[in-house]
Amino acid sequence: MPEPQDTADRWGHVEQLFNAALEQPLELRAEFLDQACGGDAGLRGEVESLLAQNGAGDWLFEHPALAHAALPEAPAW
Repeated sequence: MPEPQDTADRWGHVEQLFNAALEQPLELRAEFLDQACGGDAGLRGEVESLLAQNGAGDWLFEHPALAHAALPEAPAW
């Protein structure tokens, strides 16, 4: 089990990469994460999970709630 400081450092790194990834154009994020995560699949998974959650939240605010079911591009939750 990681020490608390190690966990805090890890989440700090995840947060930094998440914020940096948000600044990347959508089509360049995968390449950015390839370089930034250096093959650490766990790290990349955490960042991608946050990006996916962030994207779902953005999508919800961009579309009226009653129209979600009718939109063909509605995400499958």
